[in-house]
Amino acid sequence: TGETKCIMSIGLSAAPSDEGHRSVSSLDGPWTDVPDHMLLLDVCCGDFFTCGVRANDSSAVCWASGFSDMSKPPVVDGGFESISCGPAHVCAIRKTSKEVVCWGDEEGGKAHPPAGPFLEVSCGSSHTCAISTQHDAVCWGSNEGTGELEGVYLGQSDPPLVKLSKIAAGEMHTCGILLGTSEELRDSFLPNVVCWGSDR
Repeated sequence: TGETKCIMSIGLSAAPSDEGHRSVSSLDGPWTDVPDHMLLLDVCCGDFFTCGVRANDSSAVCWASGFSDMSKPPVVDGGFESISCGPAHVCAIRKTSKEVVCWGDEEGGKAHPPAGPFLEVSCGSSHTCAISTQHDAVCWGSNEGTGELEGVYLGQSDPPLVKLSKIAAGEMHTCGILLGTSEELRDSFLPNVVCWGSDR
């Protein structure tokens, strides 16, 4: 039906804006209906904001509560093919060059991607990881923990030398699915998932 619903964890109802400007619609409920014209190819959620890739022109669009300043994504020629949100930053892959473009919180270098091209990107809390066109894992940002682990080396941005088909970055660790057919992985009797970073 093209209908999308989003929930804000603090109970704020936020509506998307075609101009990409911050918009908070009401305080009377946690759910909001995205207007019918808002058709998306991809969507992601951060802390108090949501971003997506429009179906009509592949541009990025974000909407946010009054506590977030994430509602003005960059405009690039050709648009984006996919998007990923961390708690306070966003990265997306350009359709034309397959380069990663990031915006939002830049602490620790998590919003400063290396040169691509890339197949997939995933934003964590303090780092970002991607899969290159050669299926290598590439990460940037902090390798240290947060909270009680602040200042402790964890290695979430130091991926192993493996070939991946999927990747997912978390708060202080990252996991990926090894490249290979299901038959090959099944016959090897080994797990097809590899993880690195914090084990605490």
